[in-house]
Amino acid sequence: MKIDRAAYTKTFPVGVYWEKVHLECSLDDTEDPIKAVLLLKEEVEKAHKLANPQLYKNGEGALIDSYDRDYLFDSRVPFNNSPSKPLVINRKYEEMEVIIRECETLEDLAKHKEYCGKHPDLMPHYMNKLKELSGVVKV
Repeated sequence: MKIDRAAYTKTFPVGVYWEKVHLECSLDDTEDPIKAVLLLKEEVEKAHKLANPQLYKNGEGALIDSYDRDYLFDSRVPFNNSPSKPLVINRKYEEMEVIIRECETLEDLAKHKEYCGKHPDLMPHYMNKLKELSGVVKV
């Protein structure tokens, strides 16, 4: 059997939908098909990361509010024809929102101050809970 083509396909979760990236190449007699597939795998990962930078922000996924809409229409970036903002679910962000909301004392809340400081999108939730627990705002 002679292998003259190599291909790699991966399906990525992107918010509420899935994105499939497929690459294939032709091989000559001197090329190793296994190495070709590994190279295609790397290129598929690069292509997905380049087309969806919001999914790789901070290594945990992106928040909808922090998505850079200008990137969507950058003609230098492939796979960016979508006319609307992708909905990306950041489970860690949602989990921290719930944890902050459930804090009953200032001491409990203080345990999460450093994390919220590193993730500015969570800081408004932290500050609102701080005001609530401090008695500044009655809810």
